[in-house]
Amino acid sequence: MGLRNLSIPSKITSNFGNVQYQDVTDLLPKNPKKTWAQLAGVRDINNLTTIGLHHDAIPKSKKLGKTDMQLMSEIATTHINNTAYDDDPNIPIGEGGIPYHIFIRNGRIYQCNDLLDRIYGISNNNGYTVHIVVSGDYFNYDTLTDGDRNALYAAILMVIDVLPNFKEIKSHGELNPTNCPGYDINRVRSDIKNIQMKIERDKTLEAQIERCFAVKNQATYMYNLAQQSDGDGAWARSWLDSVHSIMKSQGLL
Repeated sequence: MGLRNLSIPSKITSNFGNVQYQDVTDLLPKNPKKTWAQLAGVRDINNLTTIGLHHDAIPKSKKLGKTDMQLMSEIATTHINNTAYDDDPNIPIGEGGIPYHIFIRNGRIYQCNDLLDRIYGISNNNGYTVHIVVSGDYFNYDTLTDGDRNALYAAILMVIDVLPNFKEIKSHGELNPTNCPGYDINRVRSDIKNIQMKIERDKTLEAQIERCFAVKNQATYMYNLAQQSDGDGAWARSWLDSVHSIMKSQGLL
């Protein structure tokens, strides 16, 4: 049983708007000699404790004409042709494909590999890590856009949601000396913690009552507005009519 075709729970999307996720694992180039699972093995989900964060170190200005799929395919092909990690230089094999589990670009989340597959993401740290990359060179040139940051946070929370023994978020550079991922990892961890706290608070009775109170107040405002004969009144009546239909379909009216 693998970890493919994930979904972003509503508790996560409610914080980031309409972040899109797509599993493109089967659409990307694969090494015809050995897949990642055949080359490096498959991990037990209970051993996956850490999310490793990366950038692809390719400046955004150098790939403006490429679609997301074109860029991911090129990265996959480059790694398939990389024989630096082969056990026997006389028998070239290369890597299994793109060396990330999740790829983020243009505010979209792409799953590139089964989360259980062991890939070459961070040397000597691949038995317990899930690898998420944001396209760009954030050490030298680029900064995270709001769309990419939202997608990154949604992806992190989506992965945390399926890992029973999740413990921490680490940058590539914290586990193996490198400038990757370039963006502020401490801000990422702080923001994720704050979002998690908000999600937990949204489950409380107090938060539910606050939302009910907000609905009550808005309904009263809309009702008063609906009694006017101008355009605002027509707008309010239209909205209240739609709410009436929803409540009636649920047997509440």
